Order: sequence, then C-alpha cells, then structure tokens
Amino acid sequence: MMTKYYFAALIGVLVNSAAQVSLKQGATDSREIYGFRTLYLLGYGLFVIVTLLNLYALRGIGVSDWTVIAALNFLSIILVSVFVFKERLVLIQWLGIVLIILGIVIFNR
Repeated sequence: MMTKYYFAALIGVLVNSAAQVSLKQGATDSREIYGFRTLYLLGYGLFVIVTLLNLYALRGIGVSDWTVIAALNFLSIILVSVFVFKERLVLIQWLGIVLIILGIVIFNR
C-alpha cells in the first residue's frame, strides 16, 4: 500500500510550509522560552517532523517520485508568501515557478 507513503510525503510538504512560516514570523516575534525565540523552536521542531516524514515516505516511494513531491515544497512556500505574508512576486520568482512546474511535468513522463 504505497498510498500511505505518498500521503506522508504530502503532509511533509505542508509541515515544511508551516515550519517556514514559523521561522519567518519568529524573526519579528520576541517571545522567548529559556532564551530561545518561541517560533524558532517551533519551526525547527517542525523541520525534525518533516525529516521523519520524508524518511518514512522514502521507504515506499522511489527517489524519482519523491523528488517531484519535494519540488512542491518550493511552490508551497511561494504560495504561503503570497497569501499569508502578502508578498509580491518579481519576474525571477515567476521564472522559478515555471521552471519548477516544467521539472515536475518532465519528471512525470
């Protein structure tokens, strides 16, 4: 049953986005626990979870399929930047998005 491995990989993409948001928010949030910024701790803790999810997913997914799913990390971060942080994309970022999508399409042939 490979579906659970793909599910774990996709959850990893979502958790990675949450980790990135946490780190970005942590840069401006001054709340601390034992001298560490709270959101930094959360972000790095989420990266540990992402690593474990990826290791689990790689048990049942081929590396070629996993790299396609891993490319979704970049797209999800861009979407979070646009919709959560209201950032505007510049031309080079749009070109990057196009290259990522082209890479996904090419790998899936």
